[in-house]
Amino acid sequence: MVILSGPYFEFQNVMQVTSESELNVLARFDYTPINIDYRYPLTTNDLSWNDIDAELSLATRYKYKINSTIDLQAKLWLNTSFLRSIGARSNYRVEAAGTLHGKSNAATIFIAREYMYDDLSSPTPHASQVVYVGFRLMSVNFW
Repeated sequence: MVILSGPYFEFQNVMQVTSESELNVLARFDYTPINIDYRYPLTTNDLSWNDIDAELSLATRYKYKINSTIDLQAKLWLNTSFLRSIGARSNYRVEAAGTLHGKSNAATIFIAREYMYDDLSSPTPHASQVVYVGFRLMSVNFW
């Protein structure tokens, strides 16, 4: 288990680019004075979440509306952790998607590439690179 806790500052904005498209942007800075890496067994690897001072995240989503039923999206997410002993390490995800909207739900087909400097899948820090091809179902009027 890993615990990161502290204050954060975030900026989000949606900008209308054209009548058919919009750009969502997000920037977030996390200061993490509380950082505990409970993974066991302990490792001598320099990459420990006990060592994170702060994180900076940036994300964008460009959405182009083809018609009232279909839209296309391009997404980018970047997260950089600042570690005392080894400096900065970054994660990222790039995604392209198409969404078909219904009256109360939507279905998205996507392809994405993701890199994580430590995916927390094992006690020893482990980097991962993954390509996803997927399908999401979403409820628009869930409540």
